[in-house]
Parts: sequence; structure tokens; C-alpha cells
Amino acid sequence: MTDQPPLEVTLPDRPFTGAMAMELRDEKDHKLAANFVNVVIRPPAWKGSQQNELIDARRFAMRVDARNVSLARWKGSGAKTRYLRRTGFDKVSIRGAGAVEYRFRVPQEVIDANPIQLGFLAEVATCARDEKLDWPQQITAMDYPQSDNKKLPGTLDIYVNGHPFEPMPLVDDPADARGVLSHMAKIQPGSFGYLVKTHIYLQGLPTFVPRLRRNPEIRVVLEAPDAEDAAGLNIYGGFSGRYPLYPTLILETERDINLP
Repeated sequence: MTDQPPLEVTLPDRPFTGAMAMELRDEKDHKLAANFVNVVIRPPAWKGSQQNELIDARRFAMRVDARNVSLARWKGSGAKTRYLRRTGFDKVSIRGAGAVEYRFRVPQEVIDANPIQLGFLAEVATCARDEKLDWPQQITAMDYPQSDNKKLPGTLDIYVNGHPFEPMPLVDDPADARGVLSHMAKIQPGSFGYLVKTHIYLQGLPTFVPRLRRNPEIRVVLEAPDAEDAAGLNIYGGFSGRYPLYPTLILETERDINLP
């Protein structure tokens, strides 16, 4: 065995998940071995009900804990088998058809700068239990159906202060090596979601900003629409899933934001 010199890498100065792939080669450049190691920069520990960040002079981000649900509902036949669960590693699950609501408080300085665009980011998947198994089985926190050919597709509807976005397809409720944060949490190993990224121009909603001036709150509803094949929702926070990401709103403004 021969010791190799230390490897030096430059990492981002922000929350990050990724992997570093390595190969060991001989003097003739023949590959002798290969492996990878996960690299994770976790977000700061959660404090308060909302985290705010001035990204630049005209963009302002607001983040909420995925578990900080202001309203939840689920409906339809078999509702007793459907549930809202807040887990210890900032993931919310709702089975079947239903919705959860998050509320964001907008600082007055951001409203004064006249918001012109709103963006939303989150990590979301459908919510499976034994639907992906070949036989019924009790799923525990230390077990989770891993990604396979059997999928559980669904649909995500998003409403912002009652205004709908385009429905988004969700491919599955996956779990594998990509769910590194869930692996690190040692709960529902490998469980992760898909990056949902959407925006809306507020010029097309002439009442949005005037109402925001009267009530500086934005309500975001994530919904699995009521249908016979409703596939539920998993909503991930910064310490679960694949991305170190909380449900996030970003407002872009017409003028510079003058925070104190």
C-alpha cells in the first residue's frame, strides 16, 4: 500500500450537496480502482419562523421550515389512510389527495421597492407507502422503498395568494444514493424529491401588489389534486432529501431594496 498525497478541492461558500469522483491509475494510466465520496455543506441551523436573505440589490429571498405548515387538509374516500406527518428531519408527508400551506411575511422595504416578479423553489415528490411494493409491508422510519421500475407518478398544483401556477408532473417518490441528506439523517434512507422551480410576472396580476401593501403576507399552497389516483406529496427541507433547500420565495423588485 502506498500513501497518496492529500487532495485539495474548492467548495462553494453556500449550502451544497454533491460528490467527488476519484480514480486510482498506474504509471501507464491504467485504472486500478474508482470510488466516490459525498460532499455536503449543510445550511445553518433553523432559527425563528422565517429566514430572510438579500441576494442582491433587487432580489430578496424568504425561506420557511418545511415543517412550519400553517394549514393542512386532505380529503376523499379512504381519508383515514391519508395523513400529514411532520418528521424529525424536516420533511412533511401527505398521502392521497390534499394540500399544505406555507406563509411568508414580506418586509415593508421589499414592498416599497415594488415587486415585479415572484419565484418559488422547493424539493417535492409524491408520497408512496406500500404502493411500490410487490406485497403489503409495514414501512418504518428506518426503511423506505428504493427507486425501481415501479413508479408512483402524480401532479403538483401550486397557488400563490390564490393565483394558480401551471400544474407540474411529479415522476415518483424516489429513494436511492441521491437522497444523501436523508441517508445522513438515518431516517427513510435515500428518500428525496425533485427540484420545483417556477416564477410568475406580477404585471399580469394587477391586484397582487396592492393587496400585498394592505397585508404583507404571501400564502403558498402545494396541493396533490383530488383524483382517484392521487399520489400525495413529500415536501423536503434543508436537512432531508437531495438538496439543502427550504421552501423558498424570491421577490424581484423594480427598485433597489433599502433594508435598514
